[in-house]
Amino acid sequence: MFPKTPGGELAGGGLLALWIVLITGGNCWLLLFLAGKAGTAVWFLTASVMNYYLLAARSLRDESMKSTAPDRGKGGGGASGSFHDRRRDTDRLDAEGITRAAVETVAENASDGVIAPLLYLLAGGPVLGWAYKAINTMDSMVGYRNDRYLYFGRRQPAWTIWQT
Repeated sequence: MFPKTPGGELAGGGLLALWIVLITGGNCWLLLFLAGKAGTAVWFLTASVMNYYLLAARSLRDESMKSTAPDRGKGGGGASGSFHDRRRDTDRLDAEGITRAAVETVAENASDGVIAPLLYLLAGGPVLGWAYKAINTMDSMVGYRNDRYLYFGRRQPAWTIWQT
């Protein structure tokens, strides 16, 4: 559909992002619209369930607790603990490095999974909250570079897309 050029890949990635946000937000809006037709109580229940699943509070708790468990796989009591982060080689970190990595990970996950979704919920309800969640998830999945999709998920200013 798009040419195998940097500009074509950027356009394809942009179209994917737009499509996913529109589908996510549109489905949320449609679900709430239909729930509203069934009555206020049904709408409220539907919106509440959507808000509950939007927030990742339990996941945040579970992941943060992993960083405090003792290291059982390395002879017990090692400085590295059982904290593992896919972005860091935690086997080479000392106890202070593990603590810094764990605090940074919990803070980032709190921002991405709880604080930002709450702000979007306040600004635009479940529709905007889920649109944010779609963008945030795409950033985690499509935003990483690799040789095959170097430009597809690349963050680049809009005015430079067609110059490449």
